[in-house]
Amino acid sequence: WRADPEAAYRAKVEELLARAQFGERWGRHWLDVARFAESSGKELNMTYPQAWRYRDYVIDSFNEDKPYNRFVQEQVAGDLLPAKSDEQWQENLIATGFLAIGTKGLNERNVRQFALDVADEQIDTTTQAILGLTVSCARCHDHKSDPIPTADYYALSGIFQSTRTYYGTLNLAVSRRGSKLLEAPVADEVPVKTFSPRELERIRERLTEAEAELREAGRGGGANNVIRLRSVVTGLRAQLNGVDENGRAKTFLMGVQDHPDPVEARVLVRGELDKPAQEVARGFLQVLEGEQPTTLPSDASGRLELARWMSAESNPLTARVMVNRVWQHLFGRGIVPTTSNFGASGQEPSHPELLDHLALEFMEDGWSVKSLIRKLVTSSSYRQASTYRVAAFTSDPENSLLWRFTPRRLDAEALRDSLLAVSGQLDLERPLGSMVAEAGDAPVGIRLRPEMLNRPVSYRSVYLPVVRDALPESLALVDPSDPTIVTGTRESTNVPGQALNQMNNPYVNRQPEEQANPLLRQEDNSRDRLRRAFELCFGRLATDAELRGAGVFLQRFRETAGETIEEDQRVNFLALSSFCQGLLASAEFRYLN
Repeated sequence: WRADPEAAYRAKVEELLARAQFGERWGRHWLDVARFAESSGKELNMTYPQAWRYRDYVIDSFNEDKPYNRFVQEQVAGDLLPAKSDEQWQENLIATGFLAIGTKGLNERNVRQFALDVADEQIDTTTQAILGLTVSCARCHDHKSDPIPTADYYALSGIFQSTRTYYGTLNLAVSRRGSKLLEAPVADEVPVKTFSPRELERIRERLTEAEAELREAGRGGGANNVIRLRSVVTGLRAQLNGVDENGRAKTFLMGVQDHPDPVEARVLVRGELDKPAQEVARGFLQVLEGEQPTTLPSDASGRLELARWMSAESNPLTARVMVNRVWQHLFGRGIVPTTSNFGASGQEPSHPELLDHLALEFMEDGWSVKSLIRKLVTSSSYRQASTYRVAAFTSDPENSLLWRFTPRRLDAEALRDSLLAVSGQLDLERPLGSMVAEAGDAPVGIRLRPEMLNRPVSYRSVYLPVVRDALPESLALVDPSDPTIVTGTRESTNVPGQALNQMNNPYVNRQPEEQANPLLRQEDNSRDRLRRAFELCFGRLATDAELRGAGVFLQRFRETAGETIEEDQRVNFLALSSFCQGLLASAEFRYLN
């Protein structure tokens, strides 16, 4: 650094881009946009035990620096892309989980209404995430602010209605719209779940007994009893169908496939199923397509053509939307602040020429996200200090002109990971599968209970279970992404509950204790321990005034505790861990400044 600060900075950037944790951090940002979750949500919240495969696919794609245009194509139409091997074919199938992991109204009685709702959710997610447009607003009427007529919405709907979605929930009395899963061409090397021969035999015995009870109940055992037993039988059969004869879990995937008989959608007046109007050919958005509309094949859904059209260099939105998302995460605010709405109802870009320039360079660099990040973080704009200046603030209070780095609170995952990191407890190994995969197919709240979701684990937060309406407590208080919708920009609140959780949560309180033990072992005196605690928690050196104040705190703690606790070693540990708890509960720990 002393010899060449610029070279040292760039070397650190390259090191960080090459780390496996890069994909975990930036993959989580995309999972926000993809509304990733491991359950169906809505009135009947059923688990998605295979959703974790899409999560891992996203993380691996960012680590590989997969070209973003290819990343888009795989998620929208991976099942239709050519593949050179079974492994690539499987990766492409997993990628289409993007279309399968959305919310589902599984207790919908009308199968046609259910299909329309699934297609609508897929249209809404795809167009917001990739094009930055709220196309689903045109389901019931022409878009009120953008040039998207209802006919265009149903042209897209025809593409998704011609697609079969495999999400894999059970058919139960209250879950009428269950689905199969896709069996993978390559089996897992290590199965997520394995039943021992004894467990397997026990499940078979329980199934035989339940089937006998169901037959008996069918002869007059009461409707409620029949419904209950059907659910039991369905669940036991699902457990057996999910493993081979040795009890090893089969490899299943969430994803999509083309319907053998593509359909042309009908416009529905006000979006109502019983008010069909004219039929429209499957197609794209006229306002973006140009003068020569793409002709879609009559024997396929058109998803492959849609994916290629969205990821083409001629598409005016795709590159700009992704560049803006990357900018937003690095600078705290997008060039277009409404990151998933580039339409007329969104906010205008603060620097439109800059957005155009970066989008062109993004495509010229092979749609490389790492190259884009490298370009931005080595710029002078990114490397501004966060120092407050009265004159600059008076002229530009929202920092639109980037006269300083905008201080911001750590997001939910970064805050939890930081707690574990400073205490030395963070496990950087990727866990196999997910807690939801362990629970299997079930309504949330039955086999997947809150105590399981909040089980203390030390791996990174991106691998915690993401269950709609039941997020882990360690994330729920700190404005996590809402997994029911596309989240381009998270909320960032500052409320007392966040600080109180840092002070009183039993799991959080164990971290300063874990931090204090090695400090006592590794440092010879109190001043060195305090200095090291500041470095770990705040990433900076402590001032002399802070060290004096901390020393006074330790002394007063010892004097007070000494009246009730005789062992000096125990007193020193409690004093230091209490001080560390204060650092971890502070605003400086929670904010990036």
